[in-house]
Amino acid sequence: EGAKVVAGARTIAGLDGLEDLPLVVLTATNPSPRRLRQQEEATRLSSTGVHRIARNSGHWIPVDEPELVIESVLEVVRQARSPRTQATAE
Repeated sequence: EGAKVVAGARTIAGLDGLEDLPLVVLTATNPSPRRLRQQEEATRLSSTGVHRIARNSGHWIPVDEPELVIESVLEVVRQARSPRTQATAE
C-alpha cells in the first residue's frame, strides 16, 4: 500500500519529484520499518517536504489527531500562498 502512495505521488508529479511544492507527510505511531522508509521517500519528493509522526494515532490520523491534520493543511496552504512559491510556479 505504501509503495502505491509513493508511485501515485510520482505519477501526479509527472517527474522525479514535486520540486518545491509544499508537502507534509503524516505517519501513524509505530510504523513498520518498511512503511517508515516509504513515507520518508514520499517526503523527499518535494524539497520542502516535511515528515511528521502522529505520536498518538493509529491508522486514522484525522480521527485520532485532527489538530495535527489541520495544522499540516494550514502549513501547506501558507507555503502555497507565499510569494516564493508563487514566483517559482509562474
